[in-house]
Amino acid sequence: ILDVQGKVLDSNSSSVTEIHPLHRRWIDSGMVKDVPGNLRNQLVQGIQKAITTKTTVLIRFSLNDTSPEVSHEYRIVPHSSKTALCVVRELDDEIKPDERIEKFHSDYQALLNALAELVFRTSRDGVIKELFIPQGWEIGLKRKILKGKTIWHHLPEPIQKLWIQGWSEKIQLLEKGNLNQSFNYELPYASGSKHFEARLALFGEEEVLVTVRETTPMVRAFQQLEKSENRYEALFSSYPDFIFRMNFEGYFLDIHAPNEKQLYLPIEKILGKKIQDTHPHENVELFNKALEKLKQTGKNQVQQYSLRVQSGEEYFERRMVRSGPNEILMIITNVSQRIEQQKQLEEQSQRRTALLNANPDLVFRMNFDGTILEAHTSDPDLLIEKTEISSTWGKKNMKDLVPPWLFSKWQESRDAYLKTGKTQSYEYELNARKGLSFFEARITGCGEDEFYVVIRDISSRKKAEQELIASEERYRTLVEALPDITVRTDFEGYYLDYHIAENLFIAENIRDKFSNQQQLGKQIWSVFDQKLQESLLRRWRKIRDRSYQNQTVETFEYRLPGENAELFWSMRVKALPNQEVVMHIRDVSERRKMIQEKQNNEKRFRQMVEKLPVPVSITRLDNHEILYVNPKGYEIYGMDPNNYDFIGKKVSDYYSDLEERLRLVDEIRSRGFLEPMERKFIRPDGTHFWGMHSSILIEYQ
Repeated sequence: ILDVQGKVLDSNSSSVTEIHPLHRRWIDSGMVKDVPGNLRNQLVQGIQKAITTKTTVLIRFSLNDTSPEVSHEYRIVPHSSKTALCVVRELDDEIKPDERIEKFHSDYQALLNALAELVFRTSRDGVIKELFIPQGWEIGLKRKILKGKTIWHHLPEPIQKLWIQGWSEKIQLLEKGNLNQSFNYELPYASGSKHFEARLALFGEEEVLVTVRETTPMVRAFQQLEKSENRYEALFSSYPDFIFRMNFEGYFLDIHAPNEKQLYLPIEKILGKKIQDTHPHENVELFNKALEKLKQTGKNQVQQYSLRVQSGEEYFERRMVRSGPNEILMIITNVSQRIEQQKQLEEQSQRRTALLNANPDLVFRMNFDGTILEAHTSDPDLLIEKTEISSTWGKKNMKDLVPPWLFSKWQESRDAYLKTGKTQSYEYELNARKGLSFFEARITGCGEDEFYVVIRDISSRKKAEQELIASEERYRTLVEALPDITVRTDFEGYYLDYHIAENLFIAENIRDKFSNQQQLGKQIWSVFDQKLQESLLRRWRKIRDRSYQNQTVETFEYRLPGENAELFWSMRVKALPNQEVVMHIRDVSERRKMIQEKQNNEKRFRQMVEKLPVPVSITRLDNHEILYVNPKGYEIYGMDPNNYDFIGKKVSDYYSDLEERLRLVDEIRSRGFLEPMERKFIRPDGTHFWGMHSSILIEYQ
């Protein structure tokens, strides 16, 4: 392969036994000086012509003047827009031209006979001039290929359209040097459909060479690969834990996260980065210790830790297993709920058990009728008594291993998945090797006729749930003892549960509508007129969305009509991750009255001070900031309040003696007031004046 100046970019010289010394120097050092000038000029001109005109250039030259019967042929064809392919071979001039032509045709025919492909030589518009059908090639379904017809004339109409629409474009691309042009299509046969690839190449200036080969095995192999990938993707979609693939240097190579909010940072800020650059120092130290121990012992490592992630403080369990010479898998489970239940039930000492395998679950791959195709567990105690996983499981059916009622649950969940396309789950109690246990099974499809069943031991969670259910009545009593209104709704505000304190002042007609749980299933504020309800719902939805997105408690206040006057209510809203909304509503009418009274008092105070005939100012003692100056204050300093503002400035700047201000502050802090006394002040324009000054310490919010 040569560039436009004849430099060798690549060659097959290593596989050629005998090479002329001049050619060897050409390959190793370029167009050296001992290359005859006539040959050098012919080669450079031939390369440029082949690339420019996209044609084949043939050059013959004798390198040995003492043996004129021996010469070399240089066949140059375009390779790309900047390179050409040059085939060099030694010629024997004693061979006559007609013998050479005959030998060429003989070699050409032998080459065709050795090919397993269907070969066409066509015109530039696709008309067949010559074709070669290899022995054993099946045209199929009475299709006939005829010379003088287009190469696509024997194909079904949809495939003909594919060829007709793409032929001219592909020829143009070939002429521009884009040599990899082909058609891929599928043909029906009596034995089933077959896949083919037709490759195009320019042949001279007016012809095209087309080779057709069958690609059915390769296409089927890709389909099998895609099916396998879909199966394992389905497994990951049903897996509730986080999975990280990392190397020993701490780089994140791949991430599976069922809930990105429980990651320390978003995936795009972690993937491809080192854990040392993305996570807190304490978490990195734990990771390094586990990694070193894994490399030393080869045993899986288990750690538990807390981490403040995007959703808040969470507790995790991290299982680390070696997955390659320089790679590990980390499977991370969010155990916050379990830790919280342990705190409530004071059973923390029985948790934190190390797992022997990175995957603690029992996993089956099964077909539609329940035949087990694949099984895996790292904990044999999860199995039914007298059961072992072995290579013969592929011949067993699940209905032969479990009770009929449990197999029926699998069939119902399988049918529900096929109907909805959603992962199904069910819980059950069963005698396993370790005794009576509770399990959760999750079912998802992984192909046209296959399913994954992931079975997890939930005995600990069930026991905790039973303890929590036993205490639910105590919490209900607590809620009913609250002096306010407690409400639980769905995401759209429809009542799921509510409690109204007995002594809470509510109009009798409204309280009657809430008696005997009449409002369950109805929307909040539906007992009021539609206009008021829609107005409150609009405000409530904004608060609900903000709470759900940020997982925070939000508050808003609103007014409702009462029997004698309007009542003010304060609502605290928390939207839960399961899209339930919990609200605590309190009557704040008295507080609103107090606030109104404070505002009125402040207004009266301001009006009184504004009209005083003497200057009054309010300042801070800690930083001397001026908070207020009445009109007489502006007047004594000779300033127009429309053009000058004292607020925010330092009152110490207006004392002739700064030390006097500091002494004043100390004295007023100790006594609480100052008797009238003459003091010297300075105006903004720099003039000084004396004034009778008194002060009193006040507490003002």
